[in-house]
Amino acid sequence: MQLNNIFNRLTDIELSQLSIGGADEDGITEHDYPKIITAINAGMEQLYIRFPLKLQEIMIQQFDHITNYKLHSDFALSNTASTEPYKYINDYAPDTFTDDVIKIELVYNEIGVEVPLNDADDHYSFFTPEFNILQIPYPDAVNAASVVYRAMPTLISRTETDTTTEVAVPPTMVEPLIAYTTHLLVNDQEDKQTFLAKYLRLCEDLEKYGSFNVARNTNLKLWRNGWV
Repeated sequence: MQLNNIFNRLTDIELSQLSIGGADEDGITEHDYPKIITAINAGMEQLYIRFPLKLQEIMIQQFDHITNYKLHSDFALSNTASTEPYKYINDYAPDTFTDDVIKIELVYNEIGVEVPLNDADDHYSFFTPEFNILQIPYPDAVNAASVVYRAMPTLISRTETDTTTEVAVPPTMVEPLIAYTTHLLVNDQEDKQTFLAKYLRLCEDLEKYGSFNVARNTNLKLWRNGWV
């Protein structure tokens, strides 16, 4: 959905009685863009945190002496400015790593087999002691791991003036996005709670009825890099 569609919806309904962006104020003007875009971005972040809307994959080259692999661009091969002595994130243009990890979802070994995560009873399990750290108890320099993680959305610049810019949410997420955005924009505390409650209810409905789909990763990078 384009930014202008969300602006129009806010103008005609949610913000219609307010001094910012309402119909009585000639709609949302460029003066209002930064504040409203910031609220839309915050809504997108909340949705991407709650739902696996965007999955990314990176390759981790193991080192014998490293057990904790932090998913941070300091350790990415593409980051030529980093002075870290060991760079284990094998990222290549255009898939350079951008520190957008929300949560590690899945891990595959170098032959494409899914590795158990956080299973203390499994000798072969890997662990995630922090949201962006993959712990490999028995690393081996001849091995690699494919890490699939839930990623943050591509946010809209708060200085954006092109209202045809796409807002990166699926159609099923537009209503909760608008509810959360409005919750941040209104001033009345009762209104804030009303729109926040609407956002939470809509999200619960999406979870209950499974009204969104995300494809399970297919380990394309393992094949592309010749591991299997």
